[in-house]
Amino acid sequence: MNENYAFLLWLEMIFGIANPKISAMIQKYGDARTLYYVLHDPETKLMDEKEKKCFSDTPIEKAHQVIEYCERNYIHIMSMEDSEYPEGLQHIYNAPLILFYRGNPELLRKGHILTVVGTRRPSQYSQRISKRLCYELADAGLILVSGCAVGMDASAHQASIQAGVPTVGVLGCGVDYDYPKENRMLKEQIVQNGLLVSEYFPATPPYPANFPVRNRILSGISEGVLVLEAHRKSGALITANLACEQGKYVFCIPPADIYDKRYDGQANLLRDGAYPVFHCRDIIDTLNSFHFMEEPEFPEILPDEPPKIQLPEERPEEPKIQKYLSVMPEVIKEGISFGKIPESLSSPVFDEPETEKLEFHSETVPETVLLPEQSKPEQEDDFTPVSDSGEQEQILNLIRNEGAQNIDSVCMKLGIPFHQASLLMVEMELMGLIAISERDLYVLSSGEN
Repeated sequence: MNENYAFLLWLEMIFGIANPKISAMIQKYGDARTLYYVLHDPETKLMDEKEKKCFSDTPIEKAHQVIEYCERNYIHIMSMEDSEYPEGLQHIYNAPLILFYRGNPELLRKGHILTVVGTRRPSQYSQRISKRLCYELADAGLILVSGCAVGMDASAHQASIQAGVPTVGVLGCGVDYDYPKENRMLKEQIVQNGLLVSEYFPATPPYPANFPVRNRILSGISEGVLVLEAHRKSGALITANLACEQGKYVFCIPPADIYDKRYDGQANLLRDGAYPVFHCRDIIDTLNSFHFMEEPEFPEILPDEPPKIQLPEERPEEPKIQKYLSVMPEVIKEGISFGKIPESLSSPVFDEPETEKLEFHSETVPETVLLPEQSKPEQEDDFTPVSDSGEQEQILNLIRNEGAQNIDSVCMKLGIPFHQASLLMVEMELMGLIAISERDLYVLSSGEN
């Protein structure tokens, strides 16, 4: 395995996954290996106190332990230096340094790729549209990407499987983590011919803060994003807004009822210029797909479930339960992507894990691991805030005192990284705190004046 993986994993253990600081330092010093030795210089000033604590607690051997765990459990790793790395991600801000995957990574480097997002609790109208439209898109040759959640995500994946076309799942947890339990069989079906991918370490639970950060991969990996159903605070809108920032197409299903709040998000997207979709050709023609030669045959009645397949026998070395690796420092366990996150978001979306002793296959891995109680995750709202009120108040005060601002000015005046500021502004817009003016500047909403 590429020896550079260990240095990249070690850096993520020290600074946190999706921290743009890592990429900036690698660009300055040339590569991860050189940066590793620079950080070991006692005179270095590249780390704050929290990072220094992680540094002292995290030898490079812990990164090698993660690699060994992946090799034992049939989990593959890719970095930006590998030919398998998705071309679309190479051009986005704060591209993931490392991706863990199961399945065929070549899917992300050929053909037309479309990301499909939507609510976990869709209406019958959206379910019916999704089942047919996604089947037609897959049958026409598009690779559909989604997040493997229940609801609209699962519908898109299932339609691809029914059409006999590979599909891709981008996860907000480890690729081996059993979440959501309802989609366990679906994820195994995806791996048979498709791909599961995540930037989070194996066995990482689905912390709420992971998902908004994950969404930049969902949008960046494809040529466009299709929103099937989204209310005003749906997390699907984060993916759609990131797609706009990345210069991707945004497609949207027209609402079944313009007065129904379940479709508020779609109405806003269409009002702001998203492409309305009335037929699969609206998407295919826009993407200039040459796979679509004639009207696909769509069966009059689709099965409610995708075709059942025989799951592979359990691998002898794969644990029967998902291990929560103790080789990861707290910065990884808490799912911190950059800076600090509120205490309310630093716990997973299931009950607290219990501890128990198990034996690993390698003596180099500590025996004690945490075993999460994988109870059914709470499904309150599709949108989970990623900021604290202090950051929001700083932005509100800036706009209140100095007038309309764009993201670049917010980053410069408040010292917030671009990707973090982007997520903050989207979140605040969804919460109704700010709005976008005709000049594409952020202003206070009417209720905040």
